[in-house]
Amino acid sequence: MKFVYETLYYMRDDGFLATIVPKSCVSGTIEANVSYLSKIFKIANLKAVISLPTNLFYPVGANTCIIVLHKTNIKDNKTILINCLNDGFEVVNKARICKNDEC
Repeated sequence: MKFVYETLYYMRDDGFLATIVPKSCVSGTIEANVSYLSKIFKIANLKAVISLPTNLFYPVGANTCIIVLHKTNIKDNKTILINCLNDGFEVVNKARICKNDEC
């Protein structure tokens, strides 16, 4: 979360930042991350959280999400939550492949 904070800090006002982070970083359970989240939310609004499939970075199996932040002085509590956990892919023979023709 330090990287996210530093990026926002040096970004110009009214800019947007989208980044992939482990869900554990944004869940508020690690003290260092809580400190950075507090700093982040003082300078930016959380616009969206997109949950990604667990096997997206196979074979790591990390739970990840995309967070979209808007650096602004105007406080806005509207956040879009998007669930992309089931993207139509499955792991077969150590590779992510489409389960059907809709991918």
